[in-house]
Amino acid sequence: MGICFSMLQEFLLLAHRSKIGSGPTLADFFHESAKRFAHSIYSFFKEAVSCFGTLNEDRKLSIQQLADSVWEACAFLKTIPTTNYAAIVREITRVAKSMEGALRQLKNLKPASSENPTNENTTDELTTDLNEKDDDDDVDNGSFEGGEIGNGLSPDEMKMAESAVIFFSDTLIVIKELVCFITGLGRHSKPSNNDAKSVRLLELSFERCRNIKLCMYELGVDLYPPQEVTALKLGVVDTSDEIRKLQEDVRQFEDASCDSFLQACECALSSLRNMKTELDSLEPILEASEMHICELCCVRH
Repeated sequence: MGICFSMLQEFLLLAHRSKIGSGPTLADFFHESAKRFAHSIYSFFKEAVSCFGTLNEDRKLSIQQLADSVWEACAFLKTIPTTNYAAIVREITRVAKSMEGALRQLKNLKPASSENPTNENTTDELTTDLNEKDDDDDVDNGSFEGGEIGNGLSPDEMKMAESAVIFFSDTLIVIKELVCFITGLGRHSKPSNNDAKSVRLLELSFERCRNIKLCMYELGVDLYPPQEVTALKLGVVDTSDEIRKLQEDVRQFEDASCDSFLQACECALSSLRNMKTELDSLEPILEASEMHICELCCVRH
């Protein structure tokens, strides 16, 4: 047992040294995996000592379960990324998956039925469900829809939703192109490329992606009736700013071609401009619809 704990101590020291030159994202992977492994080993030996000499079958079963958790922790160690590039790619891929979920939610939006064009029956549900969905877990899952809320958009609101679907799709391509770009950087990187500047740019790119995801989530929420024109405009501006900042960050990587990524960014920005133009043209109609629904809420309460 003493040998095992000595090896565990050496492992923890090695894990700590591995953080040298690592960015925050890669360091988090090292920290979490080392913590999980050390905790499983400690729990296993703690239970083994307390069960020594016992004939209790339940205690023996717990030993087997803890041993399985040790093997799982060992297997998890093999899956952690070993470079800053790989760590950032993995995290940005998670962002992309969340955005795919948000895009699916938007595609499920439907116009109001002819029997209920003003969507009076879902106004209370909308307020309740959106309040319940306003937390970090739902942002990560790319979910901002509740129940049948999306089944009551007016024709003009549907136009905005359709524009948002195009923009969401184009922005998702931006994120995927970024993943391809960083993956290529990692394949052709040299030890000298793992300097502070590269790590800083990688972390900054990841932060931009998270900000873009948050902006898209907020835009998605604002697309539910009643659509708030001011909030939608603010979301368009914020998202445009984040995409432009991401462009500038990627341009700072030296000796790397990012034409496909930059082209995807321009396409997404074009979709945003089209969305803003359509929003400007529909603003009076959407504001009138918003006021009408608010009046209905006041009457019902």
